[in-house]
Amino acid sequence: MGKNSKLARPTTQSEIQDALVTFGLSDQAEILARLAQPSIRLTTRKVMLEDLPIGASRLGGLPDLPDTDWPENLSFIGQINLQDIRSFEGADALPSSGWLYFFYDVENQPWGFDPQDVGGWKVVYYDGPLFSLSRKPVSSKRNLAPFSACALTFSSEITMPDLDTPDMEKLGLSQEIEFRYIEFLDEYFSSGETTHRKLGYADQIQGEMQLECQLVSSGIYCGDVSGYKDPRRAELEPDAKDWLLLLQVDTDDTLNSMWGDVGRIYYWIRSQDLRNKEFSEVWLVLQCY
Repeated sequence: MGKNSKLARPTTQSEIQDALVTFGLSDQAEILARLAQPSIRLTTRKVMLEDLPIGASRLGGLPDLPDTDWPENLSFIGQINLQDIRSFEGADALPSSGWLYFFYDVENQPWGFDPQDVGGWKVVYYDGPLFSLSRKPVSSKRNLAPFSACALTFSSEITMPDLDTPDMEKLGLSQEIEFRYIEFLDEYFSSGETTHRKLGYADQIQGEMQLECQLVSSGIYCGDVSGYKDPRRAELEPDAKDWLLLLQVDTDDTLNSMWGDVGRIYYWIRSQDLRNKEFSEVWLVLQCY
């Protein structure tokens, strides 16, 4: 998934600005550094499921659900106890309490570029007492819990946008400046490590996803260039910036996950839906190499 970073990732806007200057981006350093977004990095550690208490954050294993049915034909990806991450920078965008549960159609692995992919994933939010949770067994003949139970460690990590994201495209940078910025990203932000994260900028593999989410969730097929030439794009595109990365789940040997050809799945949500704690309209994109 790329080469290891040659230099340590900056941890503050000031450090980012200094690093940009070293790549000949002095005139753009301040405005580019302001685009930095905090994210929460998730690191997996394989454990025995029975060693995890009810309600603990994890990827894989079985979900600890309230009196809620397991989403039909979807596999369990993971659950996040939001109290575990409430102290991290940027986490104030999320509910301060409760649990988020992530599911996906692992058998068919929808890519998210077709409006008909809707239903191939689900995010469930529960904000109630811990005693109402219980570990739900798989009630289907299909393997809906195919991933190893992994405890999670959380850490702060700052992220920067790729060139094709809405934040960058509005700057109208010259080709020379774009080339220097790519070198900057490659030096400080490119990594061969497994990367699960919440919030911040996504670690893209096949290009930007905010516009894709905006168009496909509005009924426009984006499996080829025709969707991006749709006359409705002009009306819809300004709101592409409202899509936020809710969760990125990587291919991970520890988790025993593989998305396409060593890819990632990305759960996206509109900022207004997140503020309203409305998770029914989350859109998912799969990208791979």
